[in-house]
Amino acid sequence: MYANKIIYSIWTPESRSDAWDIALMLSRGNEAAAHDLMLCHAAFGHHYNYDMGLVLVNTTCIKSRPTMKADALAGICRSTGNVKRLQVVKLTRDTCIVECERADTGVQHRYEFNMQMAQEMNLTNNQNWRRMPKQMLRARAVAMACRAVWPDAVSGIYTSDEMADSMDMTDRERFDATARSLGEDDLRYDSKPPAPAPEPVEPPPADQTLYQIANEQDLMDLCEEHSIDEGQVRGCARARKLSLSQMSPDELHQFFYSYCLHHVHRQMHNLNLDNWWQLQGDKLSSVHNAFVAQYPPLTILKPAFYGPRITAPAWAETLRHVCTLETDEHKVEGLEVLRNMAPDDWSAYDYVSGLGKC
Repeated sequence: MYANKIIYSIWTPESRSDAWDIALMLSRGNEAAAHDLMLCHAAFGHHYNYDMGLVLVNTTCIKSRPTMKADALAGICRSTGNVKRLQVVKLTRDTCIVECERADTGVQHRYEFNMQMAQEMNLTNNQNWRRMPKQMLRARAVAMACRAVWPDAVSGIYTSDEMADSMDMTDRERFDATARSLGEDDLRYDSKPPAPAPEPVEPPPADQTLYQIANEQDLMDLCEEHSIDEGQVRGCARARKLSLSQMSPDELHQFFYSYCLHHVHRQMHNLNLDNWWQLQGDKLSSVHNAFVAQYPPLTILKPAFYGPRITAPAWAETLRHVCTLETDEHKVEGLEVLRNMAPDDWSAYDYVSGLGKC
């Protein structure tokens, strides 16, 4: 197996006995751990040029079954050079969404793993899911996407958390194995019984709004509350050839978030709200700097990210509230919410509003 193998590092064995010696050394003399490492090396070593050190940090053995860490699965896909995109676009305690694209096909894919799916699989009573929900959701979603989109690279490889959840083992064994594979080694199993589950909370309706705008006068009153100059609003409507008096309540509501709330949209009448973030050079910098002047947190977000979102009421109001947060801890947490929330998720706004009251 090893006779013709090029030695890439001191951890690449040249023979089976050499492999055992290296495994024993890396396992600090623990023969059981060395045996597990040998199994992982046999199963996955070819992905790492048979470097046993790399196998050690990217794999783990659960009850003599070799498994791979979720991030390692993504790493194998990337090493093929056929990954144009593999990105977690949303991660909360309830769901994880991964978007990805192969370089050779250009087909875009979107995969989601959420708590409802975990509940249907009877996983959520396990302590690893109760205490590490975001990590578990992310691992499952990434693994699902990798196997579906790059089967030529990782078909048939299951991650440590998937294997642990499917095997007959104690909850403590499952938690410890999963925590190690997710890089949460500092977490310790809690032997106390879990607290009773809270009563379910109804999600906010999709059409939730903060303001009721029934007519043109309501719009002007709302603009006054936000210290928005009426002349600018009417000038913007004229420039866009829009008649405020003939708009429906929904159209007025959309007009407020598209053209009134943000200084840039109100003052740059020639700005195309559908794709301004595709501008280049100084033109893009000018628009971005104008947004940052009103919303300082946008300093660390790219226009291509916030541009398509900033006219969505829930995202815009969440951004405005993030600007009011005072402590660095709350500001960081608020920015993380902005990065991961769906643009129409009012529960994210409610969460950030709560941060300001802490």
